Parts: sequence; structure tokens; C-alpha cells
Amino acid sequence: MSKEQKGFIVYGDIQDVLKELDDDQVAQLFRGMVNYFVDGKVPKFTGVLKFVWIPIKQHMDRDAEKYEKKCEKNRENVKKRWERTKEYDRIRANTNDTNINKDKDIDIDKGRDKDIKPPESGDSSPNEKLYFFADID
Repeated sequence: MSKEQKGFIVYGDIQDVLKELDDDQVAQLFRGMVNYFVDGKVPKFTGVLKFVWIPIKQHMDRDAEKYEKKCEKNRENVKKRWERTKEYDRIRANTNDTNINKDKDIDIDKGRDKDIKPPESGDSSPNEKLYFFADID
């Protein structure tokens, strides 16, 4: 099993099987599941447990494979995201800096840069930078 994976799933449909086993067999089965998950060693069951183990092992293997695929996809997505942010230089050096517009003189009442004059007509020019603010109570 994966070193990243912290646990495994026990599906509820196993309840019907467990009802047919005695407590000692259930304990052996559970110990076998945990040991297989942690060490990857297939337990050597005998009798009915040998047959009960087969579908449980198949579920555990499928779940581990799905988990690995999900982790790989997440790693690829993070890598793409970091490459994109480096490409567009969107990473701020100091994330504690809350004044992201400190180099601009913003007119808060009008929501725009004071250095840029709005056009006389009601239309905004394509060069005009608008800043929108919302009051949150």
C-alpha cells in the first residue's frame, strides 16, 4: 500500500459475511486487513477465511490504486498551477502584505486610480483601470 495513504475503507456490505463468522475469525480477518495495509504482506488464512479474504483484498487493492491515481492527478494539477503562476508572475513575495495597491493612489470613493482621469462621456476608455470595492458587514 502507499506510504502516503493513512487508512483503508471497510465497506458496509462486509457485515453479512461477518455475521457468519465467530468473533475469533473476525479478529483474525481484521488483523489480516491491517497487516496487509501496513506491511503489504498477504495473510495466510485457512478454511472459510481464505475465501472471505479474496474479495476484501481485491477491494483494498482497487482502493489503493484509485488513491494513487488521485494523488498523481493532484500532483500534476499543482505542478501546472505553479508553472502558470511563475509564467504570469502572480506570486507575491510577502503574503502578509494586505495593501496590494500600495504603489497606486486609489480614490476609494470612486473606486479608481486617481492618476487616470475618466473620459467626459459616460463611456470608459480601454486604458482606464477600475477598482471595485464592497462593504461587508
